[in-house]
Amino acid sequence: AKQLGDKRSVMVKVPVAEVRTKAEDSAPIAFKAEQNVLLDLVGVNGSWVQVRDREGAAGYVKVQQIWGV
Repeated sequence: AKQLGDKRSVMVKVPVAEVRTKAEDSAPIAFKAEQNVLLDLVGVNGSWVQVRDREGAAGYVKVQQIWGV
């Protein structure tokens, strides 16, 4: 059984991934993540993936921009 402490990570596979405040293209950008940066996987919402960075910033990124889902 998986422990609750296990975190799944995803990796940015495009030069710069735009992480948005909501799971929609028109939403403001929360932060940008550069290629090969690891982000914590929070959840999946259709073609969007909710992620969090090491500083705790969270948002949604298009599934096509990352590996690991």
